[in-house]
This record gives sequence, C-alpha cells and structure tokens, in this order.
Amino acid sequence: MPAQQATLPSEFSVLIWNIYKGGKGQKFYREAKEIFPRYDLILLQETVFGGQLEEFLANEFSHQEERAISWGRNGVATLSTASATEVFPMKTKGREFFVFTPKASLATIYQMEEAELLVINIHMINFRETRAMESQLDQYSDLLERHKGPIIVAGDFNTWSAGRIDAVDKFLTSYGLKEIDFADSKGADPRAKFAVGVLDRLYTRGLKVLNAEVFHKSRSSDHYPFAVDLKLDSTKE
Repeated sequence: MPAQQATLPSEFSVLIWNIYKGGKGQKFYREAKEIFPRYDLILLQETVFGGQLEEFLANEFSHQEERAISWGRNGVATLSTASATEVFPMKTKGREFFVFTPKASLATIYQMEEAELLVINIHMINFRETRAMESQLDQYSDLLERHKGPIIVAGDFNTWSAGRIDAVDKFLTSYGLKEIDFADSKGADPRAKFAVGVLDRLYTRGLKVLNAEVFHKSRSSDHYPFAVDLKLDSTKE
C-alpha cells in the first residue's frame, strides 16, 4: 500500500529488527501486527520477499516498502509512512564463507519539513575477514560524504568481535555519527541476545534521542526488535 504522507514529521519513531529468515511462524506475525503500526520507519533484515511476509506487509500496513535483494528473494526492507525521494539498493562484492551469498543494504532519503533524512539499513557481511566488512562500509562513503542533513545508519552489523566493533565505530564516527546507547542503569545492554554481545546497532547524526526501547520479551526471532523516538536537532542543520 502507498505511504500516507509526503514528508516525515520533525519528531518520528524508528524500529530496527532482524526478523530471522523472513519472519517464520505465526508468533512473528502476532508480534509485528502489534508493534509495527507505532513506527514511522521500520528497518528489517533477513526479509524473504514473496509469500506470507509480502502479503502481510502489503495488506496490514500503510507503510511504503523499499527493498534491496542480496540473493534470490532474500534481502533487507525499509518501511516508511512517507514516500522515499531517492532509493539506493546495494549488494556486497564479497560473499559469505561457505554459502557464497552476498549481503544487501538499502539507503533511502526522505523529505522532512526542514531537512532531508538519509537512512541506511545494513545487514553486515558476517563470516569473513574484517577487510570484507570494511569494503562493505566503503559502499556508503559517497552518500555519507555528500549528505548534509540528518542521518540514521542502523541494522544488524554482526559486530561479534572487538575488531569488528572498532571498524564500524571508526568509519561512522568519521562522518559525525554517534551510536545510541541502550544500556540499562547497571550497564547491561538488553539487545545482547548472544554471548558474543550486541550485533544490532543504531547510529545517528543531527537528531536528538527522545526515547529508546528494546523489546526483550520478543520470542519470534533470534534478534530482539529495538526502537527509538527521534527529533530533528535544528542546531545541527
């Protein structure tokens, strides 16, 4: 279904979720039906286009869907209540070890009342050396360099080692982005569903964080959905 508005508001909400192989099982659809309508932007990884998921997204919500294919019917999707003005699907040159499949990312630009918002939805290459990950990050350099407005870069970064975390952080902070902190009062991050730590991350520039939430009771994926409410920071424009 088409998006219902031409622009995103200056205050908006974002949900990020690796939905595990296209959202298997009815538990996913029950959770998504409850969660999705709250958000202006929804960034999904491990989408499988076609079949039940595609029908669900088309019939249940008024969000516009943009997609990037990694291989077959697999990829990432960005849903929005506003129409994208530009769309840049990307695919890694490197391929995953053993399965020999690339990873997809999707950059979209949305008009706000006072600025243009760049959103990059990432599923990072995983079982490869760090330089393959750095090559994927380099795909976003031109967009990040020329975009002067607010930016969101988020998704499943597969940051399971200190080296991978450092590479992502160094690259994105060089363009003025900062990672949003989801840690609780005891310093624990509820996104950390695996022993290796936090795989899913969210970086922003030119935006103020009003609220951050992790749906740690979700059971339909091997990743927790997490979300933020954001506001355009006019002092940065």
